[in-house]
Parts: sequence; C-alpha cells; structure tokens
Amino acid sequence: MLYASLLQHRRKRILRTVRSKYRWIAAFGLGLLGAYVAFVLAAAGFVFTEILQNVYPGADPAAFVNAHLLTVFAGLFLVRFFLQRTLGMPLTPYLHLPIPVAKLVRLFQIDALLSVHNLFPLLFLVPFWLRHVMPEASAIGAAAWLTGSISLVALSHFGNVLLRIQMSGTSRGFIIAVASIAVLSLLDQIAGTTLVNQWSSALFGALAAGNGIIAAALGLGVVFLYVHSSRLLWKRLKASDAPAGKPIMGWNLPFVPERGPVVNLMLLELKLMWRNKRPRVFFLSAVILGVVYVLTMLLYVDRFSDPFSRSVIGIFASGIFTLNYGQLMFSWESTYYDGFLARAHTPRDLVRAKMLLLQFSSVVFFLLSAPLFLVLTPELLLFHVAFLSYNVGVTSVLIIALAISNQKRVDLSRSGMLLNYEGFSLAHFLWFVPTLVPPALILYGTASAPQTGLFVIGGLGLLGTAVYGFWHRLFARQLVRRKYVMASGFRRYDP
Repeated sequence: MLYASLLQHRRKRILRTVRSKYRWIAAFGLGLLGAYVAFVLAAAGFVFTEILQNVYPGADPAAFVNAHLLTVFAGLFLVRFFLQRTLGMPLTPYLHLPIPVAKLVRLFQIDALLSVHNLFPLLFLVPFWLRHVMPEASAIGAAAWLTGSISLVALSHFGNVLLRIQMSGTSRGFIIAVASIAVLSLLDQIAGTTLVNQWSSALFGALAAGNGIIAAALGLGVVFLYVHSSRLLWKRLKASDAPAGKPIMGWNLPFVPERGPVVNLMLLELKLMWRNKRPRVFFLSAVILGVVYVLTMLLYVDRFSDPFSRSVIGIFASGIFTLNYGQLMFSWESTYYDGFLARAHTPRDLVRAKMLLLQFSSVVFFLLSAPLFLVLTPELLLFHVAFLSYNVGVTSVLIIALAISNQKRVDLSRSGMLLNYEGFSLAHFLWFVPTLVPPALILYGTASAPQTGLFVIGGLGLLGTAVYGFWHRLFARQLVRRKYVMASGFRRYDP
C-alpha cells in the first residue's frame, strides 16, 4: 500500500507538470520523438544483418556486436551521466512523514529504473537476440547472453546513480577510478590496440557459449551496486544538511546601507563565492582555464584562424568567468532563496547586482589576459577589445537570461567542477549556440574586411550596454513571474 500511494503521488506530479501552461505540447512532441527512436532501434536490432552487410560485407553480425558491446555500454554510461537526470522521485518532501528512510530509498531505486536510458538499449538488444543469438546458441547460452546484456545495462544505471551520490561527499578515489577507466578506454581506441574489443568478444562469446558463471558474476555486480548505492543514499538522507568542516574565513566586510542594496548584494555574491567549495572552484577554474585556453590558442594562432575558433578565443579571454560561473546564477542561492523572497530586495536590484558582477568580471579578465595578447599577438589587441565589449553587452545578458530559467538545487558544499553537473540541464550545454554563433557568423561574413566585423561585434556590445536599463526591467519582470517556480525547484533534492 505504501509503494502504491507513493507511486500515485509520482504519477500526479508528472501529470500536473505536463498540464501546466504549454508543457503538454513539449511532452507530446517528445513522446512522438521517443516512439520514433524506439521503432528505429527495434527495427535496427531485427534487421542488423542487412545493415551490417552494406557496411562490412561478409561480417558476422553476432561477432561484430559482441566485439563492440563493452565500448557501447561505456559510451552509454557517459551519455547517461551527462544527459540523464536521475529520475527517481524527490525524497525530501517525504522525510517528515513516519516512513522508514530505507523504504523511500528502495522506492527511489525502483522508480529510477523507469528511464529511456535503460529502455532504449533493450529495444535494440532484445530483437537482435531473437534473430541473431537465439537461433545460433543453445538455450542456456542464449539465456546467459541476454542476462549478461541486461546486467550491463543495470550496471551502467546503478553505477551512474552511485557516481552521482558519491559526488555529494568525499569521492576523489571513486571519481579518479572512473576517469582513469574512461581515459584508458579512449587511449585504447586511439592507439588501435582494441583491447576493449577483444575483452568484449571474449566476454559475450563465453556468455553465448553458455558460461553461467560469468552471467551470475554480472548479476552479483548489479546487486552490489544496488546495495552500495542504496546504503550511501540512506546515509546521505540521514546526514545533516549543514556542510562539514570549518567555514573559510575572509571577506568580513560589513553590509552598510550607505553602499546601497546593489553593492551589498554584489558583496554577498563575492562572499558566497569565496566561502563555499563549489563556487570557489568555479572561480578558480575560470582563471586557470581562461589562461590555458587563451595561451594555447595564441601560441598556435595560425591553427585557430577559422571564425568559430576566433570567437572562442575572444569570448573566453574576457568572458570565461561569465560563462563558467554565471550559468548557475540564482541556483547558487538555492539553499536560502526563500530568504530573498522574504526580504525587501527588489527584483531589479537582484538582477542589477548579478549583471554588474558579470560585466565587471569581463573587465577584470580582459586586464588579466591583455598582457598575453600584447606579447604574443599584438595584432589581435583590437580583436580583444571588441570581444570585451561583446561580453559586457551581449554575453552577460544571455547568461542572465539563462540563469533566470534555473530551478535546480545546488549544494554549495559538494565537490567542484569535475564530473559534477548538479544544477545543469540540457539548456546549459546548448547555450553556447546563441553565445558563440553570432560573432562567428559575423567574422565569417566579413572575412574580406576583418576590421569591419570587429566593429560590428563591438558595436553590438556597446548597444547592449547602452540599453542596460531595458535589460534590468525585462529580467526583473521575468524574475517576478518565475520566482515561485524557481523557489519550488530549489526546495527539491534529487540525489
């Protein structure tokens, strides 16, 4: 009865989300797309022989798939890590109820299995198994092959859950191990040693031959990851929300009314950045990555002469902090965002403080990277100035527009950037399109007159800066419309 009631809550939450405003249109479109992808995968699994013969005539379909399944599952693990939001139901709203945490954890694990990342691989594997494995292998071998394939999908799933839970605490060893495996796999493919393919052939060949020990070992691996991730999740939910360790001191400048609300809010943001682990890592990484990227591209400037690479140089040189830190604006304050709603700060002051902070950061990073341009490529100094104007007047505006759409909670005490995409969504990864593509198109269209292109890019930045009051009013109105949706999202904790 308990599980039925909680699953009913899950169903109602999904239906209410779909019915709100115009989300049903997106849900309908995604449903059609999902049905199309499902049909293509199932058809490809069934007619894989015909597909393979067109590419590799004479190749054995079962042997070919066996040789590549481990690589495919490793790729699926990375894809699900970057794109999959852990779909288990939020547990925080139920913690105050007299329900054992262990039962909530089990429900989360079951609910999280209902993901397209688990369904889509099976839509290919099952038809492929029916036509290409089952007729060739014995009944025991066919069962072992299918069991092993399903176990690898489950290993990928629970490994992803475990990795996300581990990132909330001290998980350096675990993350280093995962990163090392990924790097070694990549080096294996680049070097052409094909060790992974050989291991994959041996593994699935043994399963098709009826080796039940390997199938049982994979099943035990699934059980181990399930139990271990459940235990860590249980400990995470039982633990206090307060970050461990001593707070980092510094930035003890008091908030005084004479500075005005905007300056005090900017000072609050700087204190948050310096005193908390994850935003501090984002700031330091912006400095390090900015120097490394710009220095590398300037040292090999002839190799990065295409318009897109030049746009990357220009935007990163002075706007790396805006792109890096600014994407999670408002999400940084998710743990105390309700306090902002209760205070007398106007939405326009909040927007002005954040936009000014990003614009000032562009000037600071411009000054930090200017010596590199002066020493290595003085002919690109005008280019550097033009993109400073673009970052101040355009990039900061686009990033604030993205930040106001944030509604995912961010734990400030979690680990920094490495493999931590808490708070990010697909929009954050795609936002480079409206940011980088316009200047790249301008540079491409004015290739015969490059200075004209730089004046156009700089002019766009100056225009965006000149109408700063319009942006403040626009984003303040959007913040008013979205503040309760943001607050509702920030209150949720999705492991």
